[in-house]
Amino acid sequence: MNINNNNNCKIMKKAILSVIGILVILLTFSFTNLNFDNERTIKITSEKPIEFDMVQNGIITKGIKTPHEFKFVENEGNFIFKSNKEKEKLNVSVEDKNGNLSANWGIIVLTIENDKMKTFGMN
Repeated sequence: MNINNNNNCKIMKKAILSVIGILVILLTFSFTNLNFDNERTIKITSEKPIEFDMVQNGIITKGIKTPHEFKFVENEGNFIFKSNKEKEKLNVSVEDKNGNLSANWGIIVLTIENDKMKTFGMN
């Protein structure tokens, strides 16, 4: 009879661990955006190769060289692109399933919110 109790305890422990594992997986994926329909291609170019700095959602990346291209799949994003040369302009182009948006300034601000994109800048 003691052997049956040990086996039952082992089975119960496995069942409880399995349920906890499934719950952890479900909770993890419930907070993850799995919608890849909002993928955007962001291209930064210039007349001749130059370096620029980029701020993406508060994270600064310095010394990126044009041409530069990356994919962005988040629903919201805030970007600042700044040419390291005062008189050189950057061309920023964003393409998604709804169309495209482009800007040409020395400093460019790009905001993405769901299906809306806005840009402004200054020389």
